Amino acid sequence: MQKHESVWKYGCRDDDVINRIDLNSKVNVAIEVSGRKQITGTVIEVGKDLVVLCNGIDFIYIPLAHIQNSRIDDGIENLIEVPTDPQNVVIPEDGEDVTLLNVLQQSLGKGVEIYVTGRHSLFGYITEILDDYFVFWSPLHTNLFVKLSHLKWLIPYPPTHKFYGMVDATSLLQVKKENNARTFQEKVQGLKNRIVMINGGDSQKQIGKLNDVKDQFIEIQTAKMRSAYLNIEHIKTIHQAY
Repeated sequence: MQKHESVWKYGCRDDDVINRIDLNSKVNVAIEVSGRKQITGTVIEVGKDLVVLCNGIDFIYIPLAHIQNSRIDDGIENLIEVPTDPQNVVIPEDGEDVTLLNVLQQSLGKGVEIYVTGRHSLFGYITEILDDYFVFWSPLHTNLFVKLSHLKWLIPYPPTHKFYGMVDATSLLQVKKENNARTFQEKVQGLKNRIVMINGGDSQKQIGKLNDVKDQFIEIQTAKMRSAYLNIEHIKTIHQAY
């Protein structure tokens, strides 16, 4: 993969980090992404809107928009061995730049791990990419609708990998195709009068009947028959439970 120096112009605000990076040699960095998550690895590829790290096992695709801070990590120098013939890496078509959209398109129908919000990553398959969100199928959530701007990272898995020892790409043959709206807001509006789970349901006000969508806010009726009003811009994922 070709390395491009421009990523650090976009993603790092620490001039000392920028000045010390030599992308023609092995560079290990520690990155904090939104959600106070720490990722450490060797810089493999950089692009206009993402950076790719390898931690010795996984290739981690991180959108620059979610990099809170970064630094060269001298403490792990020479400790990370990058696989020489990896099966879990997204390679763009010849002549194409490495961009988030390109990576998502190359990942369609393939097993991936994504992190969006909460304490845990999600494991499954991207089945459709729309204007500003994508559809993510997992054995735990079936269809999950993920706002593209809230994706923190993506990790591809080898084609032979089976999630939980039993779920692979053949499971997608059983997935019912939906006629999804082009935009995330239109999709949310289409879920009115349904029971939904928002952002993983970490709070009671994020689970309930979607009563209304008006301007930038939605009304959720919780199990206790109370109304909660959520800003649609802060909805990272939404899942129709019933």
